[in-house]
Amino acid sequence: MMSKYGIEATNQAFSGIQRAIIKSLIAVQKLVTHDKRSFELYGYDFLFDTKMKAWLLEVNGGPSMSANTD
Repeated sequence: MMSKYGIEATNQAFSGIQRAIIKSLIAVQKLVTHDKRSFELYGYDFLFDTKMKAWLLEVNGGPSMSANTD
């Protein structure tokens, strides 16, 4: 991304991703189970428009960790 759009646009895109992740977690914080002995992994899917704005498509509660899936 940096080589094509530059460091400023790339940093703005990643700031947009961070804001979306934080806002989504705040929105559901009362529904998330808190356990000191474990952690939850979420998968976030984003799409970038022509202005490099990040759009949140979906959040997966059980993302696949393999390189290939069925």
